[in-house]
Amino acid sequence: MTTVRRISDALKIRAEHQRDQIAHDDTRRQITFAEWDREADEIGGGLAAAGLQPGDRVFLPISNAFAVEMAIAVFAIFRAGGIVCPINPRLSPAEVSDYKDLCEPRWCITDGPELVKDLKFDGCWTVDQMPRDISALPDQDSLDADTDAEILGTSGTTGKIKGVVVSHPDLISRGVTGTNMDSTRSTLNALPLTGSAGNLGIVMLPVRGGATAITQRKFDPKGFLELVREKQPDLVYLVPSMLRLILDHPDAGDYDFAGVKYLMTGTAPLPHDSVVRAMANWPHLRIRNNYRNV
Repeated sequence: MTTVRRISDALKIRAEHQRDQIAHDDTRRQITFAEWDREADEIGGGLAAAGLQPGDRVFLPISNAFAVEMAIAVFAIFRAGGIVCPINPRLSPAEVSDYKDLCEPRWCITDGPELVKDLKFDGCWTVDQMPRDISALPDQDSLDADTDAEILGTSGTTGKIKGVVVSHPDLISRGVTGTNMDSTRSTLNALPLTGSAGNLGIVMLPVRGGATAITQRKFDPKGFLELVREKQPDLVYLVPSMLRLILDHPDAGDYDFAGVKYLMTGTAPLPHDSVVRAMANWPHLRIRNNYRNV
């Protein structure tokens, strides 16, 4: 049986035990655990064949419009031994360039080639043309289990965006075995998958706990309410500003949240009146705010 030394090992185990279950759903495309695992191997090998060496950093300006491809790219980079450097493509070109200078990535995968056309990389691919060569995939046991996995950007509220390093041990903490199961089975969100909440909370969610991550491709309140009705998630994950926009929608109270057990928020304080209004619409929900001001 595969031993979980790195977070990408846990995906291999999920692909064995939850082969045909949906891991990611971005409402345009769904991917099962087995498909995710196979594509991570194919593209991880393709990156290695292109010259990526363990420890190389890979720039990922990928929007939620391609959330499934983001998840594939992240785990392909792990399988190649690289370090993931996501950045929100909605930032200004100057901010993206500054973060590129900070992270010093050799490689890039993006759905917005115009955003990086003036930046220099050893190789850059669009999400629909990621390289594939499973024969060049590195031996996973040869990759360092204690190395860095990601560099996640801060919000930039105190100046230029800074990078926070996340290691493979960080990602497999709290008992990630590849067979452990979260109590909730699906989470609907609209968080940017390039930030800490979206990356750690959503991209990693299926691997860390076996649940399905459902991502709205571009946030809009009515569309989100429609997805709650259609997808019937166990958990809804929003930032407080998104929740307020949903509560402000004139028809919010008409949408059935009966299948939702939990409403979780993060990244900012949750105003008390938002709690009151949410409970008035959906009194059965359990609400949790993960934000901590430290």
